[in-house]
Amino acid sequence: LLDLLTKVVSTGATPSPDFQAREAETHLVDRLSSKQRLVLSLMAQGQSSTDIARFLHLSESTVRTHMADIYQRLGVKNRTQACTQYVLWTQQKGIGNA
Repeated sequence: LLDLLTKVVSTGATPSPDFQAREAETHLVDRLSSKQRLVLSLMAQGQSSTDIARFLHLSESTVRTHMADIYQRLGVKNRTQACTQYVLWTQQKGIGNA
């Protein structure tokens, strides 16, 4: 990333659309509430909706509502896509794996 930024600054080049899209996607996780990020983190760790509900002392319905909101905010269609975005975000932030 540093090499790319150096190239952009020194040459005036712009990052490719693919790079910009990946960066935009990873930043969407920043827009989630702390509760939504916690639910997403537990999802990325492979926890079921039932386990997440128990762990957070919520109803399964509330967890499913959080999941639907997460999918909508991230612009994804399923758990796998959401978890992929979360893992990319953690890597970008340097906070390791889910």
